[in-house]
Amino acid sequence: MIVRVFRCRVHPDKQKQFEPFFRGKAVSNVRAHKGLISIFSGGPMDGASDAYLMVSIWKDLDSLKAFTGENWQQPYIDPAEADLISDVTLEHYEGGQV
Repeated sequence: MIVRVFRCRVHPDKQKQFEPFFRGKAVSNVRAHKGLISIFSGGPMDGASDAYLMVSIWKDLDSLKAFTGENWQQPYIDPAEADLISDVTLEHYEGGQV
């Protein structure tokens, strides 16, 4: 299993635009791919933060590459969100069931 952890920060004046995109289109886009085991998304609890998180669990690296392409170690940024986010980090982990 591959655990993909995507974090981003949103420009303060763009949060109202980003929230529905993130919870709707972005999550749906990832869910549509074969090999996805699970997905979790999170946003600010206090309303003051600008940080969002998406954790996706993939069956294997080939499944992840089917979603991202060969540049799987780079964040996938939808053109619709490019102007909304200010910073992105991406990490991958080998996972296993506990």
